[in-house]
Formats: sequence, C-alpha cells, structure tokens
Amino acid sequence: MATPGPPRGGGSYIIPDMTETMGPREAECPAAILDLLTPTQSEYALDWRRRCREFTAWRASRPKLRDGDRLTFDEAIAFTDGSTHQSLTVSISPLRPRAIRLLAANGMLYRISGLRDRAFRVERTG
Repeated sequence: MATPGPPRGGGSYIIPDMTETMGPREAECPAAILDLLTPTQSEYALDWRRRCREFTAWRASRPKLRDGDRLTFDEAIAFTDGSTHQSLTVSISPLRPRAIRLLAANGMLYRISGLRDRAFRVERTG
C-alpha cells in the first residue's frame, strides 16, 4: 500500500510502504531504532540490520571536526560557482556550531551536503 502526499511545487507523489524484510537498499537506520526491533529470522532483515550497524560504526569512527581543521578529500569537489577544490579548511561559527562551512584558498566559504559520509583526511591545526 502506498501513501500519497503533496510534494513541493504541487502535483503528487507516492511513498511505497517498505519493511526490512523486503531488503531495502538504504542502510542508515540509527542504532537506537535497531535496538527497538523485535527478533527476526528473515535473511533480508538480518542483512539490513547488519549493514545499518556497520554504517553506524563507520560513521562513529569519523573524527569530530573542529574549527581550523584542514580536510583533504579523496576526490576534488566541483561547486556550483564553477570552482573545484580538493582541500578546504573547516570554519565553524560559535553562533551556529552545527553549521560546518568550509573555507577555500580563494577565500570563499562553501557547504557540502553529506560531508560526514564523504571520504577525506583530517589535518589538525593545533
């Protein structure tokens, strides 16, 4: 059974109902939710739970970013202003500590969606 809903800009879309026994591709369910699930014998569900826990562990192993850290990405990132950067410096405002911006050598500040899930190395500055 699908649930219709109003998308931005009008029209309609369908959100299919899905359970873990259907073998979902996405595996980013938080551990707090996984801990609430009842036991199962479903191979799909067990595999999905394992993948979710592996992702949670990988994400937790990532370093917490601090102001001034230098990030070097495995691949250069192209931005909408036409520039491309592989190394950027973390810039965290004390007024918005969760809003991580990245400073490029050209003085421009950028935001990157899904930053925590990208491959990069961190150089600590102090």
